[in-house]
Amino acid sequence: MKGIYQYDLSLLSNVPVDFANMRENFLKGVINWNEKNIYLINDEILFLACAGEFHE
Repeated sequence: MKGIYQYDLSLLSNVPVDFANMRENFLKGVINWNEKNIYLINDEILFLACAGEFHE
């Protein structure tokens, strides 16, 4: 993790199919930055999943 950055939503690409078809997918999309793919986490789904595990 390098930090927190603001980004333009138009730069966001779809999550690759192999990730999208996973049972638990916490990814929101992908941004190509400095010739590297940066996978963005969907924080809402991640926190809901974590909260559900704490209540069980």
